[in-house]
Amino acid sequence: MPPKQTDPQFKLRMTPEIKDAIETAAARNNRSMNAEILARLQASIDGTAEGMPSTDLLADLREERGRLERLLAEYVFLFRADVGGSPEELRKQFDEIQRSRERERPRAADRVAKEGRD
Repeated sequence: MPPKQTDPQFKLRMTPEIKDAIETAAARNNRSMNAEILARLQASIDGTAEGMPSTDLLADLREERGRLERLLAEYVFLFRADVGGSPEELRKQFDEIQRSRERERPRAADRVAKEGRD
């Protein structure tokens, strides 16, 4: 909803570079500078602004990180297999890497949650 003349007003100082960037973005989005600033503030409050990931995005990123870690472990395993070592020994090493990562994941999640509370 667009602001009304009776809405609270706030005087804001900004650098000329930021002002120019807001003017450019406002023109690109067919908005006034005020509307552009309000839209960006609301997006940051909602957690949808660029550089302000939402909770869902963070969860998706953590899941993707886990997937990439597993993929990397598999590539390391395959590389070691090319270099040498018995398949059984390499499989044991690979399985141990996976188990240690699974054990570490809950501890890392606890640290992230604790940092968020601080």
